[in-house]
Amino acid sequence: MIRTIDDLDDYMLLHGHKRTGDFILNDKLINCIVDINNLDIPEINNNKIKSLSKFLLKKHAYTFFNDYYNIHEIGYLSDNKLKALLNNKEISTTSDISDIYNKSAKMINPFKLPINYKLDGINGGTLVTQSVLTEDETLHKELLNKLNLYFTNIELPKRTTEVSTSSYIHEITHSQLESHKGIIEDFNNVEVLSIFNELLYAYNYCEPIIFKKLLTNRLNSLFLSFNSIYEYKEANFIKSVIGGIEYGDFDYHTDIKYLISTLKALKLFIKCTGDDRVTKYHIINLINKVFNGDMTVEELLDKIEINQDNILESNYINKLLK
Repeated sequence: MIRTIDDLDDYMLLHGHKRTGDFILNDKLINCIVDINNLDIPEINNNKIKSLSKFLLKKHAYTFFNDYYNIHEIGYLSDNKLKALLNNKEISTTSDISDIYNKSAKMINPFKLPINYKLDGINGGTLVTQSVLTEDETLHKELLNKLNLYFTNIELPKRTTEVSTSSYIHEITHSQLESHKGIIEDFNNVEVLSIFNELLYAYNYCEPIIFKKLLTNRLNSLFLSFNSIYEYKEANFIKSVIGGIEYGDFDYHTDIKYLISTLKALKLFIKCTGDDRVTKYHIINLINKVFNGDMTVEELLDKIEINQDNILESNYINKLLK
């Protein structure tokens, strides 16, 4: 299924995000990406990453969150329960749907959210968000504004490793953020804390090869996103085929999100893992406030002085590779 800009708008309505201004592909950004690309980035063979049992995967992730954060319960709503709810004959308006829907979830510890081990490779994961579709587009958009954010499951790779543990931590982080609708105001900041936490776990709890693998994956994804953004701009934003895949506005804005989020996450990681322990605890305390719903991600980034300008300094990336 080809995703459109309308799909992106629906996603942002449901999650309470906004797109903040036009993305500028300026010389400073281009030079930053070129400098990063010229660094000695290691390539780690997947076969060198040891497998890990599903039990230990969850245990390690739980230990990480227990050491750093105060996590809260999230809303779980299965597809079957949603289908049964929507068969209620008393439903006639969007308010009826939202009223019933918003009272329907079971509040659970995020570690009790079902996991579907179905993805290929050893990288990546998905937090599956529940939603309600209507045939009337106007009603659909009206409804998205009213719905709470509930979840059905997490998808992880078939082969589980410490890299998969980081992916699980990434998705649990999303659950702590997305359960507070609008806690991330800017769509381009959606991935910042999830990428940060996956790296923080690997850096503090794993063998160096795991951290290098994750960092390599993130930097390679950074280059792919940048190249796609650049090619789409050069094609005057006309839907085309990039890398053998049809590429349009949805993909363009998604790549911008990952590009900006990754650079901010790396900057945040450097600040948190430096020699200043006061700064480290300050950052963790601020993230806990975001998880609690007391502060937006944008307010956190502002307090620790991470912005669109100072993330375009490639020298801090080189520190991570040493």
